[in-house]
Amino acid sequence: MMRKKPCKNGCNHKMRFFTGLFVLCAALSFTDSRAQSAEIEGELAIGAKVGIGFSQFSQPGNVVAATAGGFVRRQFLPYLQAEGGLSFDLYGGGRADMDRDLGLLSGQSSFYGANGNISRLQYLNRQVLLHAAKAHVSARLELPELKDAPMVPKLIVGGSSSYIFRAVENHDSYFVFTDNTSIILSNQWENVGGDYDSFDFAVHFGFALDFKMPNGQIFSLEIIYEKGLKDINNIMVGQPANITELRVQRLGFNFAYTIF
Repeated sequence: MMRKKPCKNGCNHKMRFFTGLFVLCAALSFTDSRAQSAEIEGELAIGAKVGIGFSQFSQPGNVVAATAGGFVRRQFLPYLQAEGGLSFDLYGGGRADMDRDLGLLSGQSSFYGANGNISRLQYLNRQVLLHAAKAHVSARLELPELKDAPMVPKLIVGGSSSYIFRAVENHDSYFVFTDNTSIILSNQWENVGGDYDSFDFAVHFGFALDFKMPNGQIFSLEIIYEKGLKDINNIMVGQPANITELRVQRLGFNFAYTIF
């Protein structure tokens, strides 16, 4: 049986997560009294964002990633816009094939008994999907000379904190019995939340194109690369490929639209 890593300062991570949210809200509500109002248009904007892309751990194997949520933007300086937001994220990655300890499985059901005791069980083609709530903050940098252009390019840098509330694994189960017969069950799902830490932290950078719409709102296209800072693997004993550090990396394509 594989053992799992003890809690990695879960309480401290929770405190950091909610402290980060507080700092984010405070930053977005703070007004730079020294900025000249003539240089800053549309100081506050609220909108929605959706995205799709690719995600993987620090080992081979990609999964489709997705995000959906809301954001708040505030213009602090002619060249600096801050953005903060909350979103639901779906991401993950591939995992190496794994052999399972079968001591507790043999003879546990009529299915196994009818086919002989199991001598081996492998999980093949493994993919893990993480469901998370994420808070992010970004700096959006631009050239002030382009602020009145219909399309404004921007450089994006920032960080995020995620709470992983669900983890599921998709795999093919390959059974080998003591009488040398075997079967394979494809596309099996298993809840593996205990195998992964609940908190993740990441940095991101990318580019955006902001399009000014006729109604005064902004439509944005973003290309964002995100790199995890934290090992989220919670397994400490097992096959070498399954106890290695796991850090998430994502490449996403986002579509954002200001509503207010």
